Amino acid sequence: MPFTFPASPTIGDTSTQNGRTYRWSGYAWEIVSTYTLPIATTSSVGAVQVGTGLSVDASGVLSATATAYTLPTATSSVLGGVKVG
Repeated sequence: MPFTFPASPTIGDTSTQNGRTYRWSGYAWEIVSTYTLPIATTSSVGAVQVGTGLSVDASGVLSATATAYTLPTATSSVLGGVKVG
């Protein structure tokens, strides 16, 4: 079945033909991808969301903001540090 695209599209216009959606780029009709990136797991590559104290630069490098931490003194009810000596 031949495609029938609009004669004078503007950039961003879409047209669905034979179950596929196409978008006009200004030069050509391009297939609109319907791919959804899966969430990353310990065994597969996927998307992650950057949380509190983290940032990603334009090159994709993930960085963490250092924060102060004081190890609590260990007690019978609190896990912590023990001073020997």
